[in-house]
Amino acid sequence: PSGDGHVHVPTLKSETLTGTGGVLIGRSPYDKPNLRPFAAGQVRSAVDGDPTAGFLDQCVAIQYSFNVAQKSGEKLAAADPTFFAKGILIVVPDEMWPADYAERGLVMSAEDVKSHSSWTTSKDRVTVDTSLDCVGILQATEVFAPGSLVAVPTGEQKKLDGDFDGDTVIILGDRPRLYEHVREFDQKEQARGLRSLKPPKSHTPAIDGERYQFSRASQILAATQNVLETYTSLQRNFLAQPHEARQWFAERAIFGIYEGVHHELRRDIGNLLNQDQVRGQDIQDTLARARHEIEVARHPVAREMAALLAADLEAWAASTHEQVPPETVESVNDANDANPELSAALCALFAELAETYAATPQPRERVQLLLDHYRARIDPRPDGYNPDDLVESANNLLSLGIKVGTDAYKSDTGARLFMKKSEELQRLLHRTPGLKAVPYVKGLAATLNQGRLDVDATLEDLKDNPTLTASIMETSIKLATEQGILRNLSARQPAAEDCAMTITLTREEASERARMEASRAKEAEETITAAALSVATSLRTADIHVNMPHLERRLKSAASMTDQLTGMSAPTGSHVQLVSNALRHVFEVPDKDFTRAFKAAMLAFDERGYSELQTTNWFRTRTPNFLGIQTVLTTPDGYRFQLEFHTPGSYRAKVDNHDTYKALLRLRQQAGADALEQAKAVELAQRVRAVCSQVAIPDGAMDVPHWGAEEGATGRTSRSSFGVRAAEQPGPPLIARSPVAKEIFAALNGRPVVLVGMPSAGKSSIGPALARRLRLPFVDTDKIIQKDTRISISQIFEVHGEAFFRDMEAGVIADLLQKGPAVIATGGGAFMREQSRHLIGEKAVSIWLDTRLDVIEKRTRNDTSRPLLQGPNPEQKIARLLSERRPFYAQADITVVPPHQQDRKNVDPCVSALHAHLCPEAGADRGPARQEADRIHVPGAQTV
Repeated sequence: PSGDGHVHVPTLKSETLTGTGGVLIGRSPYDKPNLRPFAAGQVRSAVDGDPTAGFLDQCVAIQYSFNVAQKSGEKLAAADPTFFAKGILIVVPDEMWPADYAERGLVMSAEDVKSHSSWTTSKDRVTVDTSLDCVGILQATEVFAPGSLVAVPTGEQKKLDGDFDGDTVIILGDRPRLYEHVREFDQKEQARGLRSLKPPKSHTPAIDGERYQFSRASQILAATQNVLETYTSLQRNFLAQPHEARQWFAERAIFGIYEGVHHELRRDIGNLLNQDQVRGQDIQDTLARARHEIEVARHPVAREMAALLAADLEAWAASTHEQVPPETVESVNDANDANPELSAALCALFAELAETYAATPQPRERVQLLLDHYRARIDPRPDGYNPDDLVESANNLLSLGIKVGTDAYKSDTGARLFMKKSEELQRLLHRTPGLKAVPYVKGLAATLNQGRLDVDATLEDLKDNPTLTASIMETSIKLATEQGILRNLSARQPAAEDCAMTITLTREEASERARMEASRAKEAEETITAAALSVATSLRTADIHVNMPHLERRLKSAASMTDQLTGMSAPTGSHVQLVSNALRHVFEVPDKDFTRAFKAAMLAFDERGYSELQTTNWFRTRTPNFLGIQTVLTTPDGYRFQLEFHTPGSYRAKVDNHDTYKALLRLRQQAGADALEQAKAVELAQRVRAVCSQVAIPDGAMDVPHWGAEEGATGRTSRSSFGVRAAEQPGPPLIARSPVAKEIFAALNGRPVVLVGMPSAGKSSIGPALARRLRLPFVDTDKIIQKDTRISISQIFEVHGEAFFRDMEAGVIADLLQKGPAVIATGGGAFMREQSRHLIGEKAVSIWLDTRLDVIEKRTRNDTSRPLLQGPNPEQKIARLLSERRPFYAQADITVVPPHQQDRKNVDPCVSALHAHLCPEAGADRGPARQEADRIHVPGAQTV
């Protein structure tokens, strides 16, 4: 701690200090902006001759723990007190030891004492210097080298919710614009002076009553309930919302936590409601506690609810026709004279209760209604509640939940109760009107790596986001866009309606699009080739021998691109670039220089303004069909082209396999390959792999990672069971979501959408369309399994059995649920497994495509790829399977009967049902006409 209000920084920590600008000191944040601004004059450094910083430069420090008994006399007595302390001790050189403590061997702060045997009701630390004679153990838990510590003012460290026992802080002294931004934000927000919400220290006693607690099982189990992760996510999403959304959430979140019925009173009244015959005296016994609830309530609506409960209990007691005390008769008669008028605030917060309450004449039923809608509060009431500022109260609650989860392994912090309460808080957050997505999540790194950040859409998501993180991110994006570091991609994207329309290219259409691609490549070729030659020259200057053997064939022929595009599913219109290798440059480098050359070339292209979109390192594949490293770059104008990096061996393999690749491509494009053609394809693939297996892998090549968009996320066509390399398709267009899609995406809160249902219900056809509408990747679990095993589903059933397939399917689903938002199509039997059903219910939103039986029968009539439907009487098998699976499918969050008569890919029903399920308030705001239209488009759709 620093006692003079200044930050003292030793030489080792002074690298970022400029001496002219302000400095930011911070800790890892959990619930608020944990960056504190210090003006340049408040920072002292050893470089500038500060004696305190110079002292820190010279001294070793230790993080210590101290378990001791304090001697009251010459010898230690049984009644002598014990205490425990921990913190930081500086090892002071003898010549610098203060004369006032010449007789002492250790001087520590009273704040370091964490527990004392004399503290029976509260902490009672000494307030003056006190000499102690102790016997015990001094343990150094960590040693800090000279110059490792900084001194921070006590008040500032408290604002960061930090201690002085080795907490890590960061120092930023070379970010003047960031400093100014944080300082301005601090003046607006931090001046509110929110106090720390660390829960009080607690403990789990070793002896409870007469029972010895043998283990810390309760703390260990509590720590595994994801309380920390859940409340961290809740708070991140809550703080990112506009003021109106935060206010809406906060007004409702306090009920059931800060406000509500006492849980014991609720239980006792519930027991009375469950009895067939209730005596008036039994009801009277609850009245005193019910009236006390009015006094305990701090929110006006809470007081009103408590008063209603007390009045209805009185009326119920009177209705039993038993003798009641005279003093209650008058109030009972008044209660029966007329229905109480509910306040507008209560009606707004408890709309369903208000609507039903007025139409319920019997007091017993009213009591039941109140208990059904008015939940029990936490008692004692958690810290941080301010009924005059509900947004602050909600934020404090979520902060407390984070600390409860953080400390769960140490002691009994109430983790189970907070986890139970979090379920309702998550449902409430998902129902918040106008819920906005949080753009600053881990997935943003992948978006940036892939060059797919939509500047306009991200800035729109950041709009009205009041957090320091959002403010810094918004300023950084604008600055990066101004300086050309980020390019605004939205302006170059086609309209949503155009991109949503795709067609499968015929040979003629592919030929026409190939000519367009060839024309584009020719226009961009001169500039890109000049850059490639310049990069090659720079590599040769660095003593790396580079050959460009493909230079004369750098432009792909229209005929070759026609073959590549035929059969591709492509957006309509000519503005979308379909092929990234229409212009391709090849760098052949000796094995010994290969990895160094690749890295140097990528830096050189970056310096010339070209951005890396995707890199595929074929050396890392287990059974390579191609060797080398392929990279897709984009020009400043957005044109994509390809680079290939080869060793002499890998380039020779590419040339040797050229004709085989062409033959495999033709086989892949045939709609129905028979057994003979499949066998030929397998033979050709084995031939390709045999050639590649002879190529040596250069040193360091395995360390070059795949980078950028993955195959499943870039919209490439799936590899067939007998193809080697799939034709390339463009990634999903970077366009803004529609208003409804934005609301759905925000309400998903990072969860995927999982489609379940019978075989041929439409999961694999509706799924991609739904993914396009929501601007999410689409994944088919069957396709992943086929790709991993390299055989069809039917062959897996035949060779390995259904149990093997189901185990593999469950693993694929569990893995996909961890990867964030997507649309996932599952196999017909996937939802039957309890483990998968539980995971999907916990981490996703599920939709059952309840396609009619006759439609499924028609679609599967000639389908030989469904192993469970083969053999005699397939109709009976389908009917039996549907009957067995229907109860499990019905457990999905949403049920939709998809349209099938005109367009089975019509995705409107799923979008409408998702929106109604996730955003009920928004759906209600759309008006009766719009809701009626939704009902017309969603025959049989319902939310569960």
